[in-house]
Amino acid sequence: YNEYSIGDNMKKVIMLLLIMVFPIIGYAYTGSNKLTYDDCMAFADYSVNINNSYEFKICKRAACSTGPNRVWTLATMRNATYKCTNGNAEPYVTISDGCAEYTGACTLNSGYYCTVVKKIDCTKKKDGTSYGGGSTQTQKPTQSDPVTGTKTKTVTKTKTVTKTKTGSSPIYTGNTKTQNTVPTRTVEIPTEARSNNNRISKIYINNQEQAFNNDVYEYDVNIAYGISSVEVRVETEDGTARTRVIGADNMPDENTDIIIVVTAEDGTERNVLLHVKRYHGKSTDCTLKYINIKDYSIKKYDKNTFRYTLKVKKTVENLDFDIAANDSLHAEYEVIGNADLKNKSVITINVTAESGDVCTYNIVIKKSSNIWIPIIIIILVVGILIGIGYYMYGYFKRSKDLYKYE
Repeated sequence: YNEYSIGDNMKKVIMLLLIMVFPIIGYAYTGSNKLTYDDCMAFADYSVNINNSYEFKICKRAACSTGPNRVWTLATMRNATYKCTNGNAEPYVTISDGCAEYTGACTLNSGYYCTVVKKIDCTKKKDGTSYGGGSTQTQKPTQSDPVTGTKTKTVTKTKTVTKTKTGSSPIYTGNTKTQNTVPTRTVEIPTEARSNNNRISKIYINNQEQAFNNDVYEYDVNIAYGISSVEVRVETEDGTARTRVIGADNMPDENTDIIIVVTAEDGTERNVLLHVKRYHGKSTDCTLKYINIKDYSIKKYDKNTFRYTLKVKKTVENLDFDIAANDSLHAEYEVIGNADLKNKSVITINVTAESGDVCTYNIVIKKSSNIWIPIIIIILVVGILIGIGYYMYGYFKRSKDLYKYE
């Protein structure tokens, strides 16, 4: 009876452990490869704060670089970060790398999306030992025998005498004699600060300049199905910066991304994403990605809203526009009415898509009115007239009373 009870209890314990462990194993994330763009980006994390442990997920694109020596190049699709809330700057990390196979030499292909999972344990240091939450421990001096009620004072004196003579005379340091025939001299050469300028001045796609703003890091590029490669050329503000384009060759025949990486002289990077949107036939996109105006801003701009009101100074005669079409490869735009601006003037921006479709954006100008100036003048004049009339009334009344008494 006892043996049966013990065995039965052991089975229950094992079953309970299996019930508890299997869900954990089933929901453990692992890196994978050959994903679609949408699946990879949906899997990837944004920036997270980690309390104890977390599986941080990263989406990357593997592309075969151009040139005579073709090698795999990996680019992170979303620049997310993680941080331990307990202050552990270097936690214990294990990696499940679904992108590991994309290393070394490669041949022409469509490129792939893959994921990397970093299993982060903030309760441990990077060497696997327990993390104490940032506290420091002071090491006590060791001694061979315990000492009770005894104070020990140790005095250490160090004296170093250095005599230096030029020529072939020896150099004496303490009791050591070293023969030195050549005098030495240390010269510190200052190093110039390296530039951190990774800003872009121009972007060309298939030799066509694209509208670009260094404060905008993502753009849509409409490319027809069947086109597998485009030429992307980047010019930088600083000649010491280096550029790298990933994903412009051998693109999959689906929505994908092209990544522009600009590395400054000091190593800091700027990433710009070109979201490739595939379409059949001719593009019908005639919308504008943004409308920027020097010294002014359009509130709550939306590419599908086509009428805006803009309040400007009374002295403004025209506006300085920075405009980008959503389909910068094919769409063209024209600005009409941006001269001799008056109150209630309308600036029209006509955007023509590759297909011939036209989107029309209207900006109604509202100038501050100075009507209060003549109103103030009228009030002043009326006040003066009332004052003069009151004075004249009093004057004639006093004169009439004077003649009355006479």
